[in-house]
Amino acid sequence: MASAMSFEPTQSSCACRGKAEERRHVMHVMDLPFNLTGLVWPAERVVIGRRVCKRLRSVLSSHADIMAMVKRPSAKICDDHIEKDFTRTSESKQLKVALRWQGPIAGLMGAVRFCPMLVKLDLSSITVCIGESGAGELAEALRNRGCMSLAHLDLSNNRIGAAGAAKLAEVLGNYQMLVQLTLWLNEIGAEGARMLAGGLGKCEALAHLDLRTNGLGPDGAKSFARMLGAWKNLVYLDLSRNYIGNEGARELAGALGGCKSLAHLDVNTNGIGADGAGMLAAVLGECRVLTRLDMSFNPFGDEGAEKLAEALGECAMLARVDLSFNGIGDWGAGKLAGVWCRCKALVHLDLGSNKISADGARRISAALDQEALIINWEDCR
Repeated sequence: MASAMSFEPTQSSCACRGKAEERRHVMHVMDLPFNLTGLVWPAERVVIGRRVCKRLRSVLSSHADIMAMVKRPSAKICDDHIEKDFTRTSESKQLKVALRWQGPIAGLMGAVRFCPMLVKLDLSSITVCIGESGAGELAEALRNRGCMSLAHLDLSNNRIGAAGAAKLAEVLGNYQMLVQLTLWLNEIGAEGARMLAGGLGKCEALAHLDLRTNGLGPDGAKSFARMLGAWKNLVYLDLSRNYIGNEGARELAGALGGCKSLAHLDVNTNGIGADGAGMLAAVLGECRVLTRLDMSFNPFGDEGAEKLAEALGECAMLARVDLSFNGIGDWGAGKLAGVWCRCKALVHLDLGSNKISADGARRISAALDQEALIINWEDCR
């Protein structure tokens, strides 16, 4: 027989199983032959629910003779029988079906087709990148069948490229319940960013956007900056490692003022100098609920630190700030310390690998004088 395929429940599905058994519901595990299940899902691992198992039973109903000949299980499908059919109750809106795929992208199509209540789709840990072609297949599956409850989509580390991003952009605009989109390390570039930003314009519920390490550059940052006004509920924005430079920082700054819900902003490793830091500083003070800011690995030095100081002093809810590897010296750090005493929520401050002397570090620590505050001075001169 061909090598075994294993369908294994995740920790969350096991928890659901425990609750079901407590309510005297039944958890069925079906041992199926590889050559039959492979017709439906040629993949290594997937967690599926009641509707999918019904489909499998239908496929296998005419193969009882083959089933009887199977001497060892080669696949396991977990079917959590709940008391009510979730497709016919109001509870379906709260049903969370997590699909974490670790096999060929072709196998994903079957799962998407038969999971209309899918809420979270995570393809960040598949064994082979789906690439442009896989992104196209996924786009077609979403277009033809649709999982209109889809709220979380993670395609990280899949190198879909600009063309793949364009294909997804054509359909994602229809998913107005989309809350979280994670696309780090996909090489979408400026052109892919332009197409994707346009497609996501209708996703007004979007709250979490992770686009780190995509080669966006200034033009890509500009494309997304133009759409920030449409995402009134945006809480989390990660544009790190995209080398947007001062030009991209200017575009971003022009839109951040309208992001009243923004709590997490990460723009590390973007080549932002003193001018870019100053432009961001001019609007960061308007982000009153900002709790986490990462501007590390940007060469803005003391001049940029001074410009940031007053703005950050207005962010009373700031809890974690990373300004490591910024070329900040004693003078710039002193400017920051002068206003951060107003940030009573601050619990973690990273100033590591800057040009701050031991004496400067002592004076800054004394000025802040907050017992709960942890400051990282590692590798400062």
